[in-house]
Amino acid sequence: MKEQENRNFSVHGVRALTREPHRWAPGESGNPAGRPIGARQRLAEQVIKDMVADWNEALPDGRRAGPVALAKLRVEDPGRYVTAVTGLVPRDLLLTVETNPLDELPEEQLRELLLELQLRRRERAMRTIDAAPAEIPRPSETVTDGANCEKPDGTD
Repeated sequence: MKEQENRNFSVHGVRALTREPHRWAPGESGNPAGRPIGARQRLAEQVIKDMVADWNEALPDGRRAGPVALAKLRVEDPGRYVTAVTGLVPRDLLLTVETNPLDELPEEQLRELLLELQLRRRERAMRTIDAAPAEIPRPSETVTDGANCEKPDGTD
């Protein structure tokens, strides 16, 4: 009998030949009639569609309902307005706003600036090529580290 029990267990202590009724085989589900794959996603998509339709609903004066409600909330309860708006922004959103002053310049002025920069770059390169090596100054006989300097009292 003991020999039969030992054959039912693998090296790691898990049943190898027979399976307990509450254990599922790899790949089996414990609830085969459970939520279908993608059901949660479809529900979320439908909620968003309904919100968009409500947001865009036309009021009797022709304005859209969403922006009107948002403006009203901003005036009547700024704290809830900020909470609502920041709740819609993903937490990991990295916002970078950059302005480029060159974007506002006319194309002709940009060409002139580019030409000026190219000329300056060439001039700098020519100065580097034409420059003679600087002479290395010889060290003076005066010691400036204080080791051989006269002391204020006249002694060495």
